[in-house]
Amino acid sequence: MGTRGLLGLIIQAQRHAAYNHFDSYPTGLGQEIVNFINGLKPEDYATMEENLRQITWLPTNADPPSPELQEKYSKLGYSNPAVGERTLGDWYCLLHKTQGAGALPEILKGNLKHQTENIQFLDDCLFCEWAYFIDFGNRTLEVWRAGQKIDEITFGKLAQQDVAYMQRLEDMEESEEEINQSNGA
Repeated sequence: MGTRGLLGLIIQAQRHAAYNHFDSYPTGLGQEIVNFINGLKPEDYATMEENLRQITWLPTNADPPSPELQEKYSKLGYSNPAVGERTLGDWYCLLHKTQGAGALPEILKGNLKHQTENIQFLDDCLFCEWAYFIDFGNRTLEVWRAGQKIDEITFGKLAQQDVAYMQRLEDMEESEEEINQSNGA
């Protein structure tokens, strides 16, 4: 079973989140986010802020995408006809390959203009194992575990710690699990 989570974005003080089905743990999705942030130039932060404001966040019961959007996103390689309703008229199928950190470079390029809103999944602390909220305006990254914020770091400190940051969070989680198992929890 996959480690489910969220790629979260804080846009003008409002939280949005897109679902991620696999590898949402810190050394998976978390590290991919760190790699993206650390690869940005300072001017890219403003570009990300602007492009994020242009995203249409779709409810899970949104009307099907137009034929033009189906063609656009398919040509960009975002679709996966083997998932969801197996039709490009299904947003999940159409945007499937933008799950996780793969969405970030597409947002930076200005290609990705739609995401399915899944912020409510954050409240499902049993199934939403990890979530990461990026705030390009304040240049911070929040890390959430099972519905609780466990850490927040600035982009500057993130650049200094790089791989060690997410590895430390994952090691901390593994240590807590070992303690719980030895205590019979």
